Amino acid sequence: MPQKIERIDLIEKYQNLLDRLVIPLIEITQAIAARAAFLRGKYDFLKAMDALQLAVAIESDCTWFITNDKGLLRISEIQLMTLDQL
Repeated sequence: MPQKIERIDLIEKYQNLLDRLVIPLIEITQAIAARAAFLRGKYDFLKAMDALQLAVAIESDCTWFITNDKGLLRISEIQLMTLDQL
């Protein structure tokens, strides 16, 4: 959204946060792409980017997926938590 509304200041804040958290970037492998396709097929409400992010988390053996999207709580392949549950 910050990109869409041209809020460069918010984009910079997000980038700074990601830099401080030292979140690694994960390459999209064939296994991740296949998992994302499976998730999209199983959950018709799932958007492509959400499916990719979930697939990365699942294939990377993450314990939790934290989101602000309560709709994703219907995913059963990984434990999910919303920000307000923290």
